[in-house]
Amino acid sequence: NPNLADPQFGIGILVKGRGGMPWFTDMLTPAQMAAVLTYVRSHFNAYPDPVSEAQVLAAIEAPPVRDCATCN
Repeated sequence: NPNLADPQFGIGILVKGRGGMPWFTDMLTPAQMAAVLTYVRSHFNAYPDPVSEAQVLAAIEAPPVRDCATCN
């Protein structure tokens, strides 16, 4: 999946959910989320660079971002 080239794509899905997929912040620690993303990116794709716990924590602590221009 070319979207996984950017670690923030996968981090965003795990931290905020997407569509019908739930977020995983209540089920996994940031270290576990980083490990899952590192595994998926390296074993099922060609992106060997690891995702760090610090990257996941930064996404968890970041303020919410609106992802559409028409949202109020």
